[in-house]
Amino acid sequence: MKHKSYLLFVFLVAAWLGIIFLFSAQPWPNSFHTSSAVEQKIISFAAQFAGGEAVAEQLLKLFPLRKIAHFTEYMILGCFSTAGYWYYQREKRKTEHSSVLPVMGFCALLAALDEFHQAFVPGRTSSLWDVLLDSVGAFTGIFLSACVIKKIRGMKKQG
Repeated sequence: MKHKSYLLFVFLVAAWLGIIFLFSAQPWPNSFHTSSAVEQKIISFAAQFAGGEAVAEQLLKLFPLRKIAHFTEYMILGCFSTAGYWYYQREKRKTEHSSVLPVMGFCALLAALDEFHQAFVPGRTSSLWDVLLDSVGAFTGIFLSACVIKKIRGMKKQG
């Protein structure tokens, strides 16, 4: 019986895409309210430390939470997609040597489709910069996952 571990990652990718879609489908007032509430929680937490509130406010000005969320959402998607693709290659094609280029294309296409979708959500806009930010997040997740996979393969060869 085959393990079909890749199916777990297919599920995780699909579930994560659902979460991304739900956030993207929020009209502007709802999305703004969610971001503002999270920012306030971050600032309140940071206020527990000496000077933390001012530092948190400055960091949120430099790195807006909405942009951090874009990057992080797609970094996680990149991780799940890379792991799923690697397991699929290993189980179906009997190889552990695979390119991450298809995964990069997949994630970049999803970023573009997500932004296209946002153009139809009340009060939201579509942005090429967000597609780029999403893609960089995905590529970061792909890179990190590929490094972990390479490390695991190296440990298995030694052991």
